[in-house]
Amino acid sequence: MGKLNAQKIDYKLYSKALDPMNYNLSKDLNNNPILISHEHYINLRTFERFEFKLKTDYNYNKLDLSSLTSVNVNSKIYLVSGDGSTVYEFNKETGLNQLNFPTTKRKYYYSSVFSFNGKIYRLGGYGFWNHSSEIFSYNFQTNRWDFIINILDNGYGFLNQYVQVKNNKLYIISPRIKNNFSDLAQDNDFIFILDLLDFSLDKFKFDFKAYPRYFKDLFFRSLNYFSSKKGIGFISEYDSKLAAIFDFENRSFYEVYFNSSISNDRKVIYSDDTLYYLRQNAYDGISQKFNPFRLAKTFPVNTYPKKKFNIHPDDKILFIVIVFAFFVILIPLIFVIRSVDFILNGNILKRGKTTIKLDPDELYFLQYLVKNGQIDNQTLISHFDTDNKSYDLNVKRKNEMISKLSLKISSNFKKEFFIKAPSNTDKRQSVYILTQRLKLGSK
Repeated sequence: MGKLNAQKIDYKLYSKALDPMNYNLSKDLNNNPILISHEHYINLRTFERFEFKLKTDYNYNKLDLSSLTSVNVNSKIYLVSGDGSTVYEFNKETGLNQLNFPTTKRKYYYSSVFSFNGKIYRLGGYGFWNHSSEIFSYNFQTNRWDFIINILDNGYGFLNQYVQVKNNKLYIISPRIKNNFSDLAQDNDFIFILDLLDFSLDKFKFDFKAYPRYFKDLFFRSLNYFSSKKGIGFISEYDSKLAAIFDFENRSFYEVYFNSSISNDRKVIYSDDTLYYLRQNAYDGISQKFNPFRLAKTFPVNTYPKKKFNIHPDDKILFIVIVFAFFVILIPLIFVIRSVDFILNGNILKRGKTTIKLDPDELYFLQYLVKNGQIDNQTLISHFDTDNKSYDLNVKRKNEMISKLSLKISSNFKKEFFIKAPSNTDKRQSVYILTQRLKLGSK
């Protein structure tokens, strides 16, 4: 392996404009920040540069390295493609070696990738007009993603979720969630906790609005976070020198002030009290063919005392009042409401005095649910394949019908009529399941 002078590498790295497609910022097993390119990698702590000796058997030089998410498993580094489908193994001699060649792609963009107990996991993501809350693990024997569990019910998915792994638990942070049926986003008031040993699920209430510096308008900037051994850090929306590191296991956080502003364009790495990141470079749009970035780093100059999460004293009283109202008022009302069935009479869906009119596609969908109790996603997509249009267009037609029907039912009947869930026979597929009592009336 070739070495270059440390000072010379340092000077070149922190002054040179870099093509974002040609580099990936990662960490090795010893927590050393490393910069991976198509031809070499550089240890940013020692400033040693190592050339790859061999070439891989696929078109590695055209791979957009900046789009990959890196993760450490045991003694190795793996990188996952931006759509959450393809896994690469980093080799210090050859660069990246592709492990799988998936047929399903473009489904899990912006998913959270993490490791635990020798495995790679993937949570959430967006694709095919749906936001996900599914968790998969990568199977190194079959080189496939295996479905584990769906965190949210009733067709909901996470928006810009982030994760912290600590003591066998996965903490899921997502201020907003999305209803895939109605295509509507809503606030989320909980931190979800998944036990990675038995996959049991728990949650606790968390007030994102109490921390507007870090959760502005309940949306994250996509790259304003970093992971550390003490928790997950978020860079302030108002002061780019300020960050807060949240420990969701111990329900506490502390703030850190850095010696320079963090204006990052790509991933942020926290290693031994130093932040490494890739910031956008000056760009005049004429003299340069690409929008470059530069490597930068900063370190803390002040750490503020640890604080516990905000606790509202009246929450407990409010909870008691809600529980009392539930048992005294709501439970009897629920029994009354559940006693009234939905009736499908021709192209009219009726419950009590409320009716809605169905179009032919909506009618097909509900008639299938009445007869079978559920319908798989592929069958429903095939229903729209009547004019030899593209598969993506038929998927879009299906999603538009589901969204329109879900909104129509919920706005008129105030009910969720069906849910989307993983198939029992193939966890990679999904089915729509009827959740209300529905009868056929006379036409």
